Amino acid sequence: MPQFIVDNAEITIKDGIWKIFNTTGRHTLSSFFTMVRGNGVVNYNPSFGEARQLPGDVLSVEYIESVVVGYDQNRRRWVLGLQVALKPDEKSRFIGLAQWPEGDNQQYALEGQTAGRALAEYMGRPLKLFGVKKPTAIDPRKTVTGPLEDHKRYDIDLASVMFKARKITIPLTLGDLSLTRTKNILTLRTPKEAAGNKGGEEAPAYTVCTFDIDAKLVKLVPPTGLLGSFFGPSGRAIKFDQIRNVEHRRIVSYDQSTEETSDGSMIDMSRRRYRFSVHLTLKDETVLLVRLEHVIDPRLTTSTLRAVQIGIGAGTHEIEEEMRRLKQYERESGSMDQKAETAENLAVLLAASIGVPLVKTSVGDLDDDG
Repeated sequence: MPQFIVDNAEITIKDGIWKIFNTTGRHTLSSFFTMVRGNGVVNYNPSFGEARQLPGDVLSVEYIESVVVGYDQNRRRWVLGLQVALKPDEKSRFIGLAQWPEGDNQQYALEGQTAGRALAEYMGRPLKLFGVKKPTAIDPRKTVTGPLEDHKRYDIDLASVMFKARKITIPLTLGDLSLTRTKNILTLRTPKEAAGNKGGEEAPAYTVCTFDIDAKLVKLVPPTGLLGSFFGPSGRAIKFDQIRNVEHRRIVSYDQSTEETSDGSMIDMSRRRYRFSVHLTLKDETVLLVRLEHVIDPRLTTSTLRAVQIGIGAGTHEIEEEMRRLKQYERESGSMDQKAETAENLAVLLAASIGVPLVKTSVGDLDDDG
């Protein structure tokens, strides 16, 4: 559960709920501002709303133009807030939510942009950056190291794995990826284009993996052909008793990107990248078998709520355009869910066949809690 300590407050993000609590004075046990992902409204204490000239204790995200994160040169602090306009002809104004301790600290910048990005995604609103030349980036080399980074880990015992496996049908296929069974041998085939190392990123080194249940042996075959012969690794065999567990790994990272607005500020257009992979864990190494990837365009995530909120008075073209984006977002989300489910089912079936526990790890995903 991500937690960010700011001046006199604490931000928590868990189970699709973004909250901020006071850490001083009265009422420190309940949040004074809460956003539930996709809910379409924000909830806050009446005193918070009154002090900021907001109505009652709830506000539709339709009145929120953007989530704002930036470095305030006058106060010399990183701040997080909302750009709000309660009436169509009203100029939007800034509503502050949190500020970090004084100083242009890189860690504060990262925390602010991480918390702001999550809030923007939950609201379906853009993230606006000011006093920032570009988003604060995480070292890209760290996005492929998996559990060597801060991560969540969930251990699933063999009995639970066997129970889950009985509910999964073989063959298991997704595009050119397939897991088939002939008698007591499972065969995993990975597309050739997915194998090998591309751009310095971790990728499967083998295109065919067989799991012989009787011989208790895994055989790994590298890509064939001229390039595979000269540059690919040699095949290898791994005994079942050398395998400690099967790991299902989920990594979420961002392809950093911004667009400059007419007022000189920046809109965060970072694409959210999901990687779902399956590994064999040995004593001194992990062997990557499969990696599936999906990228979501931020233009789709920020338009979904707008498509729902458009009223009867909107023009036909506007409605059609927003509905087109909504349908595209639904297709993209469905494709991502299918990849996530395929990777997890594959990990379960392999763990059950080998007779080892399953470990699920999650890196960089604010929403994942098992």
